[in-house]
Amino acid sequence: MQEKKTFIDLFGKHFVLYPDVWEHIISGHPEMIDKFNRLSTILSDPIYIFRSKRFYNRHLYYKQLKFKLYFVVVTDVVQNTIKTAYITDRIKEGELIWQKQE
Repeated sequence: MQEKKTFIDLFGKHFVLYPDVWEHIISGHPEMIDKFNRLSTILSDPIYIFRSKRFYNRHLYYKQLKFKLYFVVVTDVVQNTIKTAYITDRIKEGELIWQKQE
């Protein structure tokens, strides 16, 4: 990734991913190297959105990958940026602010 990329969430909010942040993501989470194209889907069609317990201005977008595995994209809702992305087997503590209805 050589240029910044803008993604849009399900509410129409724009988030920018900068190349240095993507490099940081894939260096710390190598499982994300081939998942760049999934970031858009995670933001536009998550199953949960949580407010971070630690950083009030950050939202965590969760999309189920497999049974008990989730893709997570963390956004800064003040700076309108993507802070990180990773795969996890648990949902972090925080305030549930949105849940997809079945």
